[in-house]
Amino acid sequence: MNTRMLLARALLAPVLFSAAWVYYPYCNDGPIFCLWKRFLNFECPGCGLTRAACLLSHGHYAEALAMNWRIIPVAAIATAISVKATQTLFRQRRHRASSLAEKKQEGEMAWHR
Repeated sequence: MNTRMLLARALLAPVLFSAAWVYYPYCNDGPIFCLWKRFLNFECPGCGLTRAACLLSHGHYAEALAMNWRIIPVAAIATAISVKATQTLFRQRRHRASSLAEKKQEGEMAWHR
């Protein structure tokens, strides 16, 4: 996997968490984006996830669960993706640095000043 994709995945949870934290003052007053709720007056399984994420980012865990319990698996999956991508990025960097050092030691690479 290329480095840009790994970086995007590594930033997934921090960016989503930060966006939810910033959007918190507006989460109850914003427009309704769900087409099911707007046209059929029926809540879909994703209804309330944005509000739940905002509540979760501010530490209101009980309210977040009451808003939509699916925020827990969504947050866990986003965090797992970010952690795994970050680990992979660090492993690649460490591997790249060690392979360069080995090549230098073996004389395969010319180092210019």
